[in-house]
Amino acid sequence: MKCRNVAAVFFEKPKPPRSGTAGIMTGKAPFVTIFVRREMMGVWALDKRHWPALLVFILFIVLTAGCQSRSNAENAIYFMEKSAAAETGFNKVQPSLVAAEKREHQLFETIMQTEPSQKGDIRSRCEKALEAVGDRERIIEKEKKSIDRSYALFKKAIPYLKEVKDGQGKARAESMIRHMENRYRAFQALYAYYKESVQTDRKLFQLLKADHLTFDDLERQVVKADDLYKKIKMEKDLFNQHTKAFNDEKRRFHQTLGQGG
Repeated sequence: MKCRNVAAVFFEKPKPPRSGTAGIMTGKAPFVTIFVRREMMGVWALDKRHWPALLVFILFIVLTAGCQSRSNAENAIYFMEKSAAAETGFNKVQPSLVAAEKREHQLFETIMQTEPSQKGDIRSRCEKALEAVGDRERIIEKEKKSIDRSYALFKKAIPYLKEVKDGQGKARAESMIRHMENRYRAFQALYAYYKESVQTDRKLFQLLKADHLTFDDLERQVVKADDLYKKIKMEKDLFNQHTKAFNDEKRRFHQTLGQGG
């Protein structure tokens, strides 16, 4: 968006001199004439001394009035970048979470292939699986803190994004807000299902290491765990979709600004 400096000039018709004051203009009253000139020089000297400050003030008014949407966009970007930086912890722990999930799954597969008579091996593997469950629980809490902190910072960008007025920039800003809010809702649902899954898996391995285990109890717990994994996958896919959409809109938003939008 380009800034425009609009100036309005008003013209006033000169008033005819009143009787008795014509000497001021004709030179018949030199003292008065000199006095008027000195007053004018004094005003000009005052303006010259304060001219730099006056120029700064005028520039500030023009920029804030004519470039308000650019200023709002820059403020929004500032908080969006801080929001992205707050998710550094989330990105760092993701590999650890995946590794813990894989380790737990492998232990479960091994336990299911172990002869029931080998109770010592089953208990040992169940203990290791429970450690993996605990690791997953700790990691998901760290992820939640990062996402919550990131979203809190993004919310500070929302008022500025809503004030972006120019065409494409406004559309991008609205789209970013929508995708980020949907992303956060998807993560909240994902977190709730994941927490429930942790408790379900913990109970599953506690059942497997128990001395008396019925087939019905085991089947019921496995079915519940599988149902939760399906819900987790659904919310994780939504989370990833909105993350990609947000990042795409954010990139286009930067491009719009670069083109003067």
